[in-house]
Formats: sequence, C-alpha cells, structure tokens
Amino acid sequence: MRQGIPDPVVRARTITLYVNVSEFIEKLSLPGVSTIYTFLLDRDGQILRRIDGPFTDAMGKTLIDQLDELYKTIRFL
Repeated sequence: MRQGIPDPVVRARTITLYVNVSEFIEKLSLPGVSTIYTFLLDRDGQILRRIDGPFTDAMGKTLIDQLDELYKTIRFL
C-alpha cells in the first residue's frame, strides 16, 4: 500500500479493498470509480447515507448530524 499511496496523510485516510471492482460498483450502484464516495452504514451493512465527492466541512457536518440522530435511537443494555 505504501507504494500505491506514498503520502502518509492520504494513506492514513484511505481504506484499500481487494475486491472485484465491477461487482463492487454494481452492488453499490456507483456510476464509476473516478469519484470519492463516503458511506455511512448501519451494523447490518445497510447504506444510511452516501455522499459523493471530496470531503468538505459541510459533508462532515451532514455525517455528524446523521450520527447524532442515530445515537438517539440506540438502546443501551
């Protein structure tokens, strides 16, 4: 992975998946691989939120707001 992403900051924020790319983009209904996608998943792997494009402060706020809403629904044992 180090050779593919030499920048340590970028590498620290990157998850590498070794999968069949065609199958992966089809199952996630992605139009292609030239865009960055951020997914918020539940415990069962259901997509709760998908945001396309580079990370922005607005995207971060959207995700935090959605996580706050989800947190309210969690039942603690």
